[in-house]
Amino acid sequence: MPDSTARTGLVDLAAAAKDGCEHALERLLAHVHVHVVRSCRAWLAGVGDGAAEEVAQEALVRIATGIHTCRAGTDDVLFAWCRAVARNAAMDRLREHLREWEVRALGDEFAEVEGDPDAAERSQAVSAVLAVLDEALGTEPEAVHALLWHRVVRQDSWEEAAHALGLTAAGAKRRFQRTVARVRRKVECALTGSDDPARVAARRWLALQGHGLTAGKW
Repeated sequence: MPDSTARTGLVDLAAAAKDGCEHALERLLAHVHVHVVRSCRAWLAGVGDGAAEEVAQEALVRIATGIHTCRAGTDDVLFAWCRAVARNAAMDRLREHLREWEVRALGDEFAEVEGDPDAAERSQAVSAVLAVLDEALGTEPEAVHALLWHRVVRQDSWEEAAHALGLTAAGAKRRFQRTVARVRRKVECALTGSDDPARVAARRWLALQGHGLTAGKW
């Protein structure tokens, strides 16, 4: 019986891998490895040393364990599927860093002062705002997370962010403005529609910071 791994097409290698041929799976991963790494480096530029390579390895693991779910009928479609798996892994990492940035940013804005009698309430308020903001961002598509990463965390110019996302600068601005308005509405709804003590504290502290929810300033 001829060795199925002698075939060089990606679809053929995937078919053999689904049949349990580990050598075929290894060859498939070797084919896409460099492209996965290159894509992760582009998506995760500025995240940190080694992050792209680490996420690329995670993406390859996801490809290996999920190959049986791929229904690609051509090499181009299979390659696009592998790239989509890598993009999902990269977006997961971006979301993690966005949350870390949120914690640092709000922590700076509501910095506790030693001996401050309101420190406990402030801490409760910050936790509530973070939770609500995390919920709001969690419902946004990955394209929005990528845009926020480039504009808010990396502080790229509109042109740089647009280039990274395949948009025009004007298009990136419109998407950002719509996102801010949408997330603001979600946060306002979550905070004003609850009598939870932590969220009440959050409303009070936001008001002290000049972000009165009822006035639509937040």
